[in-house]
Amino acid sequence: MGPIDAVRAVWSLDPEVFRSAATGARFGVAVVLAAGLATAIGQSLALFAVGVRPRRFAASLVVQAALFAIGFLTWATSAWLVATLGFEATGTWRATVAATGLAHAPQLFGAFVLVPYFGTAIGGLLSVWTLLAVWIATAAVFDLSAAQALAASVGGWFLVQALQRTVGRPLTRLGRYVRRSVAGAELRPPRQSGR
Repeated sequence: MGPIDAVRAVWSLDPEVFRSAATGARFGVAVVLAAGLATAIGQSLALFAVGVRPRRFAASLVVQAALFAIGFLTWATSAWLVATLGFEATGTWRATVAATGLAHAPQLFGAFVLVPYFGTAIGGLLSVWTLLAVWIATAAVFDLSAAQALAASVGGWFLVQALQRTVGRPLTRLGRYVRRSVAGAELRPPRQSGR
């Protein structure tokens, strides 16, 4: 199965694509980086609003994509820990990264969060679609039941949230500092009319 066919299979939530993806972590990471770049483009309205120069704009997109990838790796690792420790599953970390990375293919539409009036709804839809794909990927990689895979996927997500709000706060601040430094401006999203 070629890369485009694999991405289409993810979009249709086909569990077979995740089983076959477990051998190719590079492709999963490539999908995540592309998704992170698309998401960064979708969130670039704030960069335009503060008048960031083109060179800094490009660098900001790269930093945003890298931070997206770090968040993904944290989620994949957390899901792997929940599955292996909580359910004694035997899937490898590499297979988890490959399948979970591929599961982020819905985020390739991340640039559409820039659409006026519907951007927030599109972002929410993409998040739910990605969570469903991660759930199916987790079930496929670890050969877990639907309930166990949901617990591992959501448990991994909750673990990431807990870490971000506790020991990860300095890292979150560092991420904001890096984004602000690369952009050369304070990044505050512009107010939208009607709110």
